[in-house]
Amino acid sequence: LESTAVHIASTANDRAGALSIDERGGVFVAGIFCEVGTQCEAALPASSAFESQVTLGDAFVLHYQADGVIDDAVLLSSINPDGIERGVSASFVGMLQDDAWVVAGQFCRGPQGDCSLELGEGATVERSTALRAGAGSFVAKYRGARDVAWFHSVVGSGFANFVAGDTDGLETVVGGNFCDDSLDADSSFSCDVTLGGEPMTSRRNGDGLIARFDG
Repeated sequence: LESTAVHIASTANDRAGALSIDERGGVFVAGIFCEVGTQCEAALPASSAFESQVTLGDAFVLHYQADGVIDDAVLLSSINPDGIERGVSASFVGMLQDDAWVVAGQFCRGPQGDCSLELGEGATVERSTALRAGAGSFVAKYRGARDVAWFHSVVGSGFANFVAGDTDGLETVVGGNFCDDSLDADSSFSCDVTLGGEPMTSRRNGDGLIARFDG
């Protein structure tokens, strides 16, 4: 029985957030580069596979073949016009049919201000200038590093986060929460988010969210 170990590292604190094993023995690993630090540079073989430079708080998805060789790599980085760093996280990654895969997580984690996340060619999710600090959640299906088949986001006046998911190869289910515990019974403030044009409102202590996606 052969075993393979790989080292995923940058010049600051990194964290793996999810993994999934495919039917050929390959492994998807998703996580965050430079979650804590002041400068960031990827120091692993995958750095040459990314199309852009690694920055603070970037999320990554790497696919390793059974022999430990990387054959697919995606770097997810927030776009911040005001220059304030806002991180991205990946909490779920899973293999779909026809060599496609799906990833879910959170983007634009940080203070108020315009922020977006480019998932691939022609695929961008945005968090508008929020009423307060917040973040959006995203889920996207890939057929390759830059080939995004579909994507969805949850954004609004508070934060949203997908924290877990599962797939049977055809359908994908992700779950998480939106808004936060700053809302209480005596507050007139409500927190609103949308998913696919459907509005959802939390008025106390935040709420949970489960969504299913086909294909």
